[in-house]
Amino acid sequence: MYLIIVDFMMHMSFGKHLYFIYEWLIEHLYLVGFVGFLYGCVLFYGTVCAKKYIPKDFNDFVFSESAKILKLDSSISIDDLSRQIYTKWVEHVPNLPKKYKVPTKKGFWIETPTVKTLEEDLNINRQAIVTMFKSNKKEGEVAESK
Repeated sequence: MYLIIVDFMMHMSFGKHLYFIYEWLIEHLYLVGFVGFLYGCVLFYGTVCAKKYIPKDFNDFVFSESAKILKLDSSISIDDLSRQIYTKWVEHVPNLPKKYKVPTKKGFWIETPTVKTLEEDLNINRQAIVTMFKSNKKEGEVAESK
């Protein structure tokens, strides 16, 4: 009796077309779950790339480029060094591996990283390079004093 009432209420509130969609979803729940799982995996992959792999590659890029620049001119200021490295980073971003993806602005899907998205979402900008050098310099001073 209870199911007849629920079925009647569903027909009345959804109509024929929406009730058909509801029935299809109930009958193919495994498929809906699988699609949801794949969607979650894609979003998780984008988040892992954004939080782990891209910042690691950014750090490696900064230190390798700084070593090359300092080899040529060891008396360069941190500001000039960071400006040169950031210019090279902007040129390097389109050449990042195609496997790197970041979540979109609203977080509903993933996209290929651009300079703008890396600056806005991950704070990978010229100031991050300056901060990296200053913190590295402070660590070196603490290690020398011990």
